[in-house]
Amino acid sequence: GEVFAPRARDAPARRAIDGELGWNSTDSPEHRRAAARLLVANADALVRFAGRGCRRARRRRAADARSAPLADPDLADACPDDALATIDALLRIIAAELLDPDAAPISIEGAPAAPAAAVIGYLRDRVGVPRDCAHPVAHELRARLSALRGRLLEAG
Repeated sequence: GEVFAPRARDAPARRAIDGELGWNSTDSPEHRRAAARLLVANADALVRFAGRGCRRARRRRAADARSAPLADPDLADACPDDALATIDALLRIIAAELLDPDAAPISIEGAPAAPAAAVIGYLRDRVGVPRDCAHPVAHELRARLSALRGRLLEAG
């Protein structure tokens, strides 16, 4: 099969799906609460999963190159414990901001900007609909993940 390669003309749609445009057709307290509940109820698993974003990829075999680009069977195993603690703190920030979107943004001072942004982007790119949650909930979660990623990149 063919490997999916994003095209430049698809970028605006991708940015809208990821919640990067600021416009949000599904903005509702119910969807934000559901997204926060998803983060809190699955915190340990999500921290470990997001931690895959800080891992180093092994060299892909030719047969693996044809697989889905977001499936990561080629990642090395270890993610440092201190990185997991940072990821946990970042996901807690997202949950808090989902529950109170009008509050001042929570400080991200001290988070290693580039690695943290990579981890948050990794998780954002892998929120699945309907596997993980309904579309409006996923949109809220992706929007908050994108916003935090942007703040991390600006701080770095």
